[in-house]
Amino acid sequence: MINIYIIDDISISRDMTAKALTHEEEINVIGHANSVSEAGRQLTLCDIVLLKAEVPTDEALKAVHSIVKVNPACKILVFGLKKSEAAAMAFIEAGCSGYLFERDSYSELVRNIHAIESNRARVSARMAACLMQRVQELRMISAQLDHVHQYRSQYEKLSKREREVLELVGQGLTNRRIAKRLYVESGTVKNHVHNILKKLQVRSREDAAAFLAIENL
Repeated sequence: MINIYIIDDISISRDMTAKALTHEEEINVIGHANSVSEAGRQLTLCDIVLLKAEVPTDEALKAVHSIVKVNPACKILVFGLKKSEAAAMAFIEAGCSGYLFERDSYSELVRNIHAIESNRARVSARMAACLMQRVQELRMISAQLDHVHQYRSQYEKLSKREREVLELVGQGLTNRRIAKRLYVESGTVKNHVHNILKKLQVRSREDAAAFLAIENL
């Protein structure tokens, strides 16, 4: 039996949906409310929450997060969405397991409930394409973060003095001018620069200076 809880701020719509679902086999409507706060701890008893939301407003997305916080195991099916793959994507990224647009039929609702319970996604070809594109974007972001982590790890190998020298290198100063700025010998600066290039695993002063951007990340 699939335990369903309905959250819809329009009472007539909420009541009609609840009444219709009570006649479906393997579906048990355990309650309904006009908000997550009104539902309260009853959400801990359900398998799927039907959440009415036309657009992904801050309030609607907060409702998704609140449901997940109360019952991490339950799945969320958002329904009544305006026809927009971007809107559906926003809810999926927030934690929803499925979606229905406002013009989808009641039979689509029932099919989606069973699909979600069986961990099967029902999406259009356009939505599948959007999901694939988003996966690619997240993969690129993950790769960039890996690079940032690697660069930060290398940068943190530098001593305090080497970071001071690198900062001046980034300003375009020569070894002689850096030496004057730090009141040391030019040979000492040369040694620092050599160590900096070695620790950062780069060949030029320009490549080493690029690591300065890490401090702002």
